[in-house]
Amino acid sequence: MNEQQLPIEFTFRHITASDAVRDHIRKRLEQVLPHLSNVSSVHVVLSATSHHHQQEAEIVVQSSTGPLTARAETHDLYEAIDQAVARLDAQGRRTKGRVVDSHRQPARGDGSGTPRG
Repeated sequence: MNEQQLPIEFTFRHITASDAVRDHIRKRLEQVLPHLSNVSSVHVVLSATSHHHQQEAEIVVQSSTGPLTARAETHDLYEAIDQAVARLDAQGRRTKGRVVDSHRQPARGDGSGTPRG
């Protein structure tokens, strides 16, 4: 997806905002967002905690199938971003699989899909 088509909102908590981090997130999300259904917004929250010097990345995607949220926390911010994007991708694939499978259900409870007559 192109960033002009879908703006990504960033929130930095206790972290200095940098273009390198924004570019890294955009690059990772470009690989995942095409697999999701009708994405309307993306919000990325990056934060640092004083507890064990952890870096946290949270990604919230609003799509036609509902909101998807992925969060990861590690010592390295880029690793946290990669893990959160991977979790988001897995959630999106599961959700998309459920939507596709629900359309493939037979019309009748006996599984034959043919009308009685």
